Amino acid sequence: MHSSSIPSWRHPPLSLPHSLIPPSIPSSFPSFFTTHNQIHLSLPHFLIPPSIPSPFPSIFTTHNQIHQFKLLLLSTNSSQPTSSNAFSYSTQNERSYPKGKYVQELVNRVRSLADSRKEDPIDAKKVLDLMTETGFQPNVATFTELINSFCKRGRLQKAYEVFGIMYKVGCEPTINTYNCLLKGLCYVGRVEEAYELLMNIKKSTKKPDIYTYTAVMDGFCKVGRSNEALELLEEALRMGIKPNAVTFNTLFNGYFKEGRPLEGLYLLKQMKRRDSNYRPDYISYSTLLHGLLKWGETRAALMIYKEVVGIGFEVDERMMNTLLRQLCRRSRKEKDLLKEAYQMFDKMTNSSVYVVHPATHELVVEAFCLGKEMVKAVMNLGEMIRLGYSPKSFTFNYVIRVLCGEGKLEAALWVLVVLYGGSRMPNEFGFNILINEFNRQGKIWAACVVYGAALKRGVVPLKKPEDFCASI
Repeated sequence: MHSSSIPSWRHPPLSLPHSLIPPSIPSSFPSFFTTHNQIHLSLPHFLIPPSIPSPFPSIFTTHNQIHQFKLLLLSTNSSQPTSSNAFSYSTQNERSYPKGKYVQELVNRVRSLADSRKEDPIDAKKVLDLMTETGFQPNVATFTELINSFCKRGRLQKAYEVFGIMYKVGCEPTINTYNCLLKGLCYVGRVEEAYELLMNIKKSTKKPDIYTYTAVMDGFCKVGRSNEALELLEEALRMGIKPNAVTFNTLFNGYFKEGRPLEGLYLLKQMKRRDSNYRPDYISYSTLLHGLLKWGETRAALMIYKEVVGIGFEVDERMMNTLLRQLCRRSRKEKDLLKEAYQMFDKMTNSSVYVVHPATHELVVEAFCLGKEMVKAVMNLGEMIRLGYSPKSFTFNYVIRVLCGEGKLEAALWVLVVLYGGSRMPNEFGFNILINEFNRQGKIWAACVVYGAALKRGVVPLKKPEDFCASI
């Protein structure tokens, strides 16, 4: 009795070109479950649509309950499905058989479980298997969503199993379905298989889109083959496929991982010349700027920064600090960058959006010293202490040395006593610098005072007052 209620018809297999069938799918598919022993399932509660009435409990544990549930599905599917692109019941059938809403709830449950990051997509596959077993054919979007869920988790074998079910029931995959498989293959490092599948797609009636190419390009970039990714981009352009921001970001990331950031910048300029309407988005600029800074291409990064600001984008705080630090370091040899560093520092300090990091602040103090802006150097050193930062001894000693070099001994002594002594215990180098300068100018009494202050703090300077040395 039970077996006669189960549909005996089966969907004809889909006639796909052999090259488009993923290699992991076996040549023959096992027939669907037809006996009660084979369909004996214990489904978790969350797999059962909440509106199924009380005769159908949340967990199926007996053959009779499985059979009743299958009859519920079959009651909405009195005839063989005729469309491979839609569910096998229509709106008219749903009005004739109100229980058809349960099928839609099952479909929604499949897609919800597939889309969930917390749930295992294998649960969604169980519901899908039960539907196809009872003769209901989910549409291609549902199949694709489940395939994508497995691919994002790197479970390619399960994704291929779902693809195999599509092939079995005659549901024709779309280019988006293949895109999911391509991304999955690249995610697990099977780039050569992804490239081969792309070539087979091109030979078929399917038309690859920019997402098809971007998926394989991303795979090449992740394994250090950015040149091959660029060749794919050029091929897509010849086919009239317009790249998007994600496509370029993929190449930018590839170049930066390989230590070739300037090639990313060259690509950006090239695309602007080729397409006057091309406008990189914020992510593109951020990716470019991050890569250029990572590899120390300070001047190129400064150029991109100015372009970003000119467009109206705001660079985030971390990259602003990184760029400012690099400008300060490069200005030790390239003095023309001092002005750029000062302007960026002024922008950050006058804005409520940015916070100047302690390491950045110290390098700015050094940059002020390099530019002989000693008033600003001392003021910003004091501002750091006011903010609760603890500058390094090197920073204090550097300011003291520059002040002494300019003959500003009183200011140097003030830095040593007020700033340095107030934030941390001065080391011998700051005292040595001052004592040496006082000796050079013949101010032996002042040198003795500094030397005595050092001894009082437990510091023994290498330099001593000259008269004191002569008397020993």
